[in-house]
Amino acid sequence: MVEVDILRWRVRLDAERTDKAYALTPLGGAAACQCAYCRNYLKQRERAFTPRVLEIFQRLGIPPEKDLEVVEYGPADEGRRLYGTWFYVAGTLGSAGGTQSGDGGSAQFEDIGDGMSLRISAETAFVPPHWRGVEILMVEVNVALPWVLDELPE
Repeated sequence: MVEVDILRWRVRLDAERTDKAYALTPLGGAAACQCAYCRNYLKQRERAFTPRVLEIFQRLGIPPEKDLEVVEYGPADEGRRLYGTWFYVAGTLGSAGGTQSGDGGSAQFEDIGDGMSLRISAETAFVPPHWRGVEILMVEVNVALPWVLDELPE
């Protein structure tokens, strides 16, 4: 385990287990889905995340193309739609910036600019088999993206 400080979170990261789990993940959740919202996200995924978010992903061993789930939350500002993207890492929360594993602070999103927010928590959902049996953290990034498909959203 290595400790990595990300914004106000200290993550005790099991990089080897994270790498192994992502190696067993053939496609991201959005790529496996055929709904219009996921297709809209996929069309702009390569430019959806800021360099700051990509650097966080790199430090945690997260391949941005292997989201575990993508959720469209509805209209955001300036004609964009709000997407929630979920990723996992093997590890636990330590203490940093007053946030400790098990306290309520880990559940709060932090605004990271450019219409994005991020949180790291021990709350998980939709855990694939290759992530089971190990302590995992969910890294959630909310991002506002324009609608770029010719078809309109439902």
